[in-house]
Amino acid sequence: MTITLVDAEMSYPWATGGARGTRPAPSVVGPLTLELDDGVVGLVGRNGAGKTTLLGMLAGQLKPSAGTVRSGGRDAFDDPVVLSDTSFTGVDIDYAPSWTVTGILDLFARRYPRWDAAEAERLCEAFGLAPTSTYGVLSRGQRTAVGIVVGLASHTPVTLFDEPYVGLDAQTRRLFYRELMDSVEADPRLVVVSTHHLPDLERIVDRVLVLERGQLVHDIDAEDLSGRFYRVTGSEARVDALVADAPGLTVLERRDMAGASRAVVDLGSDRAGGGAARPYLSDLAAEPVDLEEAVLQLTGGERS
Repeated sequence: MTITLVDAEMSYPWATGGARGTRPAPSVVGPLTLELDDGVVGLVGRNGAGKTTLLGMLAGQLKPSAGTVRSGGRDAFDDPVVLSDTSFTGVDIDYAPSWTVTGILDLFARRYPRWDAAEAERLCEAFGLAPTSTYGVLSRGQRTAVGIVVGLASHTPVTLFDEPYVGLDAQTRRLFYRELMDSVEADPRLVVVSTHHLPDLERIVDRVLVLERGQLVHDIDAEDLSGRFYRVTGSEARVDALVADAPGLTVLERRDMAGASRAVVDLGSDRAGGGAARPYLSDLAAEPVDLEEAVLQLTGGERS
C-alpha cells in the first residue's frame, strides 16, 4: 500500500488562544510532502512534535486542513475502503471498561476482512491476555497488548501503532518487536510505529521519519543508520580540520574545553556520498552513536 501526502497540513483554529478567525491558526503538522510504501517505518520526535496527529491523517480519521492525503490512490479521510484497510491502535485509543478482550477482538474481526482469528488467539496467549477479562481491570501494559493484538491480527495493508511500548516491560517489548518482524516478513505491508523507545526500533525499521514541531526534519533509510552518526573526540585543531575538510559532514553537537573537543557528527546519507567523510575520522577517536542519541541530536539535543 502506498500513502502519498502532498503539502498536507493540519491546524486547529481554536489553538490560537483567541477568537476564531482573528489570526491564522498555527500548523500542528505540515505542510508535508511524503510517500510511504510497504515496510516498517519508525516515526520519532519529542512530545508535541505532531506524531499522533500525523498518524490520524494517515488513518483517514483526521481531515487535513490543507493539501492532500491519499491512501491506495483514494482520498484517505473518512473513506470506507481506507478505513477497512487501516488499523490504528495506541495509547489514546480506549474501549469501554465493561468490554471483554474477546468482545473487543470480535468487534475488529467484523471490521477487518483480513482478520486472522487464530493469530489473535495465539497472540493473546503470548501476551498473557485472558479472553474473559474486562478492559477496565486490565493493567496499562495489558491494554497496550490488546492494541498490539488488534494491529497484528488485522493484517490491514496499513498498520499504525502509536507508542506501542507504553506499560510494557523489556521482555514484552522484545516479544512485540519479534512478532512484528515475523508478521511483516510473512505478510509484507506498510507499518508505521510511533515511539520514544528507540533502541529496539533501530533493529527492525526500514526507514525513520523524524518530526520536529510538525515538520519532517529528517527522512533516513535504515541503510544509513549504521555508520552515519559518530561521536568524535580529539584536539580542537583536529576537530576543526574534520569540520572544514570532510565532505557533507554536519556537526550536531560540539563541546570544547581546555583545548580538547567532543562532537556528535552526521556524515550524511551514503546515497548522497556520505561515505566519503569516513576517512577523515582516522585522526580522531570516533565511535558510532545509536539511533536514540542520533535522534536526540537531530531534534536539537538536550533541553532544560
